[in-house]
Amino acid sequence: GGFSGKLDGLPLRGTYQYNPSTGTLQMNVLLFSATAYITRTTNGLALTFDSSKLLSLIQLASSLTSSGDLHTLGELSKDFDGARVGFELKRQ
Repeated sequence: GGFSGKLDGLPLRGTYQYNPSTGTLQMNVLLFSATAYITRTTNGLALTFDSSKLLSLIQLASSLTSSGDLHTLGELSKDFDGARVGFELKRQ
């Protein structure tokens, strides 16, 4: 499938492939790919990423924008080896 959105006001488009046997979602944007681990929650879904992959995504995003917040987050995430970070999608 495909997805689209905005990152700091810039359009973002990519593709994804879901693997139900492992509960993972392979996401591809431009030259970057990442595996998200999907967990069902009471209100929706949680997507978590290995922190090293997320760091690469943050570095890519910070190179496309001038956000100081993304730079700070990238620096902080370097201290978490093997940790998973992510976000929760809630139903409205």
